[in-house]
Amino acid sequence: MIGIGLWTARSSVSPPMTSDAEAVHYRCLAAVQARLQDVSFPAVHDVGGGSDIPLQLTSIVVKKLPMERVYSRKDSPLPLPCIIITPQRVTAPPTAGVTTHDDYQRPCLVTMVMADNEEATLQVNLDVIGLWQEKVMHAFQNQRLPGVAEALICHVEPAESIIPIAWGRNVLASAVLLKFTCREPRGLT
Repeated sequence: MIGIGLWTARSSVSPPMTSDAEAVHYRCLAAVQARLQDVSFPAVHDVGGGSDIPLQLTSIVVKKLPMERVYSRKDSPLPLPCIIITPQRVTAPPTAGVTTHDDYQRPCLVTMVMADNEEATLQVNLDVIGLWQEKVMHAFQNQRLPGVAEALICHVEPAESIIPIAWGRNVLASAVLLKFTCREPRGLT
């Protein structure tokens, strides 16, 4: 694991900080993307009856919004299936941290999207999206985030099992929220 080795959240010694050339939250997003590109996701069943469609590495992206113009296979700016990683609201619990460092929650929403075309049986790809959720949760729950020394641990919170508005737009979508606790220097350095 890259970063701070045996340092633990209970330690009174603070972790070494990495480059401040990029925002910590952005580095968390990029590290999530890199980690997910290493995960083997099962292929999606083609609702049109064709062969299964694998998730392409280029379809695991960091974006500003979770469902940014993803509607159907024909008009999507991203090839489906895809995984969209987006920043969420940062929180700073007032009592979290140590003498010289504060803890921030830097959440990243992982939205998994695949073509569905309002599939009538309501079963095609339900198993696949469930497996994708499990793989994302297992890849991050109670773990450090390689490459981001400030990220002490990740707590996973399932968001929406199935996003209803997406289904009405011909896609099957689900989301998992990754909450990274990051220890950062107090004040301006």
